[in-house]
Amino acid sequence: MKALDVGCGIGGPMRNIAKFSEASITGINNNDYQIKRASRINEQNGVGHLCSFILSDFMTLKVAPRSYDAAFAIEATCHSPDKTACFREIYKTLKPGGLFCVYEWCMTDKYDPNVRRSLKRK
Repeated sequence: MKALDVGCGIGGPMRNIAKFSEASITGINNNDYQIKRASRINEQNGVGHLCSFILSDFMTLKVAPRSYDAAFAIEATCHSPDKTACFREIYKTLKPGGLFCVYEWCMTDKYDPNVRRSLKRK
């Protein structure tokens, strides 16, 4: 299986998915330093042969259309300036029947920046 990690950062989820699934995973990141760091950590963890990277933003993915079985994004696409265009670009990379999984934070109309919330556990 070939999977695309959209906005991979330094590759934490990529490493775990590759380790347990043995899928070939390509990470997309627009930060060269993070890609270099992720590559080193992947090698140290024995998954370097399963993981590769493309220096790109996720608004203009530099991958062939319909070339991935799956794609995932974890707390990354929220930084996209145009969510519809971003998801359209991801969709173009998927083979027919391909799956996309996303985990994201978002704000709703209920968000009030004037309410201070404590992060301390009681």
